[in-house]
Amino acid sequence: MTSQLSQTSHISIDADSVCIAWESGARSDLPHLWLRDNCDCSDCRIEQTSEKRFLIADVSADLAPANVELIEDRLFIEWPDGHRSSFSGEFLRSFGADDTVAIKYWSEGFVPKHFSYSEFLEVDSVAELAIGEFLAAGAIVLDNAPQKRGTLEYLAPRLGPIREVLFDRIHDVEVNPRGYNVAHTALPLPPHNDFASYTWPPSVQALHMLENQATGGLSIIVDGWALLNSLRDEHPDLFDVLCKQAVPFREFDENNETFAIEPIIR
Repeated sequence: MTSQLSQTSHISIDADSVCIAWESGARSDLPHLWLRDNCDCSDCRIEQTSEKRFLIADVSADLAPANVELIEDRLFIEWPDGHRSSFSGEFLRSFGADDTVAIKYWSEGFVPKHFSYSEFLEVDSVAELAIGEFLAAGAIVLDNAPQKRGTLEYLAPRLGPIREVLFDRIHDVEVNPRGYNVAHTALPLPPHNDFASYTWPPSVQALHMLENQATGGLSIIVDGWALLNSLRDEHPDLFDVLCKQAVPFREFDENNETFAIEPIIR
């Protein structure tokens, strides 16, 4: 969706920002220094590589535009030294508008919203709704996925690049006498976060459920953010300890090992 600057309701300049009020009701407060630093003209960036020539340290910390002008879908800014920068409405909206998804905290009784697997792959509007719900609530269900291996790898790019971990690209969770993890046993798994032994753990997990004849195997999901909010409100001292006290995490098999010393809350 292109954001036309001509469809804004108001553009103004305050002490440290250019302020854009969009027709949708969203507002962008774009700091003067940020705008100057993001000028992409050939004087400020190397065209071949898009790397910066301009150094923000070369201008005053209280820099402000000498003039701001709106022409069609571009915002033109003239700076006190005579340099001119221009920005498209689409660029300014993507970096400056407050369009963040409102997080939904939940507790017992929560039921994830369901979407069609095929529509998620084929219909952009459905994928947009599903991903928006995922970002807000942290969990969704895609129904009627094919019951065959490889389905998850085919789906994943719709969500984002696959983050490969040391042990597997796509991990098959099944009972395995030589498995390196409790998930390879028939024992129940309590709520947990995967790959705490990474300094940068993966942030999204996609699970492809295949039908089988075994009983049990129900999945439990927990809103960790809601728990952390409650802990911070009710026991701020304990919350602070979990944020600051580093502990060791290790996961390994016969050929690989991951190890990190990090706080439990990070």
